[in-house]
Amino acid sequence: MWMLVGLGNPGRDYEKTRHNVGFDLVDLLSTRWNIRLDQANPLYVFGSGRARGEDVLLVKPLTFMNRSGAAVKRLLREPELSSLETLVIYDEIHLPLGSVRIRKKGSHGGHNGLRSIIETLQTQEIPRMRIGVGEPTGEWVDYVLSRFSDKEREVIDEALEHSADGIEAMLKAGIDLAMTRFNRNG
Repeated sequence: MWMLVGLGNPGRDYEKTRHNVGFDLVDLLSTRWNIRLDQANPLYVFGSGRARGEDVLLVKPLTFMNRSGAAVKRLLREPELSSLETLVIYDEIHLPLGSVRIRKKGSHGGHNGLRSIIETLQTQEIPRMRIGVGEPTGEWVDYVLSRFSDKEREVIDEALEHSADGIEAMLKAGIDLAMTRFNRNG
């Protein structure tokens, strides 16, 4: 079973912000695959189903970005889940707007949500998908918590569709193919 974890912050104040593109992609996959995110506990909201012939679990941690590791660690207690079949989806300020990068492993690159997961699980071998939200022009905290302009939102919405296609390819043919075909600049 693949676990697809979109990082973000819960609550209306954070909806559709740059920092919540992971949540946005999980919502898109939920709609595309008709998997309702209707199960919850204090750490996360989730839904399970099938997509492209594979069992999947869609997850949105409710722990806020900087504590995402607690939610992922709890989920990985389940015997059918593995960190190697977990794809963490998150925003990336060091990529141009609309860029998509899939990697099998690596450092957190300064992203606090991924840092929390890596430190909690004590491994860098966690597949991830980074979605470029563009380089901040001021304070990065204010930037990632801001919403996209209408023009930027169009670019991000197209990048989310592209990312969803990449995840479907990953489910069908593996992460190597998805990295080859779906990594792109904005």
